Amino acid sequence: MIKRYLINQLFTLFIVISSFLFFIVLFNQLFLVLKDSISIPFFFNEIFIIVLLKSITDLPLLISISFFFAILIFFNRIQKNSEIYIFESAGLGKLKLAKLISPLISYVFLIILLISNILSPVLEKKIIDFRENAKANISRIELKKGIFNVFNNGKLTIYTENIDEGKNNESFYSNILIHFENKNSKTLILARKGNKFFDNKDSILSLDDGSKYLFEKDKTSVTNFKSLKINLSRLRKEINLPNIINDNLKIKHFFELMTEEDSLNKGEVYWRLSLPFSVITLSLIALYISPIIPRSKGNKNILFGMMILFVYFSGSLIVKSAIEEKSLSFALGFFFFHSLFYIYLLIYSFFSRTKLNYKYEKIPV
Repeated sequence: MIKRYLINQLFTLFIVISSFLFFIVLFNQLFLVLKDSISIPFFFNEIFIIVLLKSITDLPLLISISFFFAILIFFNRIQKNSEIYIFESAGLGKLKLAKLISPLISYVFLIILLISNILSPVLEKKIIDFRENAKANISRIELKKGIFNVFNNGKLTIYTENIDEGKNNESFYSNILIHFENKNSKTLILARKGNKFFDNKDSILSLDDGSKYLFEKDKTSVTNFKSLKINLSRLRKEINLPNIINDNLKIKHFFELMTEEDSLNKGEVYWRLSLPFSVITLSLIALYISPIIPRSKGNKNILFGMMILFVYFSGSLIVKSAIEEKSLSFALGFFFFHSLFYIYLLIYSFFSRTKLNYKYEKIPV
């Protein structure tokens, strides 16, 4: 009965806090993506997709913090209204309370483990794909006159001497140069004039009075044309884009990171494992520093908890940097850092006035 009440109250409080923090993160990501959209031409629907994906990748840290404060606030609340008498009458010390909420801690641990090591890399890859596609898609970008407009990592270059804007999103160009590369050839197109218009969802560049030069390994061919249409929306697919090796560790799966002997990979593994383990460590700390004496002054534990939270994640980032710089081994960094907090719990429990356990139990749990 007490176990069900305890878990239900903690879970409800956890959902409220995590929802509040999630919306804060959501609006912060919206601001950052809108700021990026000034230089990167995202579509309107892509902005909201990227904001949502980026917010989900922040969930492991958000969930850990929310669960920590849920425990602190819950026990701070029940000691103020003397509900803590129920636990005392049941002979529940902090060890037994930790055992009662252990199933909820285990579920949260697994959720963070799955998100940080399986879901987040997939979402990070999708975010990068959105950004790269937006940067490389010439059909989204208005050309600037008098300069070389370079796209697709230098594989596509477009120059126009002058631009006149027409009606219905149509643009008129004069003295145009287009250069792009394929695997075995290069193409150069020169035209006296042209215009860009939209056909359904495709951006079409129509050129007049020009020449097309095709440079292959052994020969060069020239074709003069009166009219030539280029589908800018599909041009990127026709260009042989270089295979961009993305060194962003966030898109790598856990087992991929484990198989590579690199200090940066080990640092990323450390961080991904520290996030789920932070739930266990911080939950125990939150439980042990929470007031369990009826009507005691327990408001200070909230501020103290915030300080511990800051120390924990700041220290974790310092250890991650030390592992990446090869000044600390992965095993020593992971186990030594987390063991410090469990040593703190033992010392705190030794000097604490509140009992860890009771020798009697009056009410069955």
